[in-house]
Amino acid sequence: MSPKPTLRCIAVELPTTQSNRAANFSNDVRAGRDVVVVVHSYGGAVGLSGIRGLTRPKGPPEASSSGHVIGIVVMATGFMPTGVGFLEGFGGKPPPIWKLDEERGLAVITVDQRELLYHDLPKEEGDDWGSKPGDQSLQAFTDGTNAYAMAKDAGADVTVRGIDSSHSPMLSNGVAKPAKLHL
Repeated sequence: MSPKPTLRCIAVELPTTQSNRAANFSNDVRAGRDVVVVVHSYGGAVGLSGIRGLTRPKGPPEASSSGHVIGIVVMATGFMPTGVGFLEGFGGKPPPIWKLDEERGLAVITVDQRELLYHDLPKEEGDDWGSKPGDQSLQAFTDGTNAYAMAKDAGADVTVRGIDSSHSPMLSNGVAKPAKLHL
């Protein structure tokens, strides 16, 4: 039986104004480590664009001292084909739960965020988390120039799984049934 791999996990907060999209994990890739990127919600819109050029190309592996992004896990988000903006999937219009504030360049949620995103948490905890999400960069949803479909370029399979949870399964107090991770 082979030993279990040692996994190094780093949680990062990515502001929408960050100028270097890959700065948080590219050092690991350059150091020869393979990386799995995990994105949640709005992080899917920006996270998928940050891995372009860091994935392993299709075909036989080439000898390299550099690592690669070997996978991406997306939770409560969507992804579009390379070069297509998120809103294009909605016919150019936002879903009914948010509106475009083009003057400020933001996507604004227009419904109660606690009820929308954290309804399965105890009221006090749900209220706390519901007060935290802010408006999001509109450019991440409207500009497809940085959208990147890693699975297609890397020849990967896409697996979709559903879990019994609200928007944030990591907060769901045991309601979410975790999927098994196969390494």
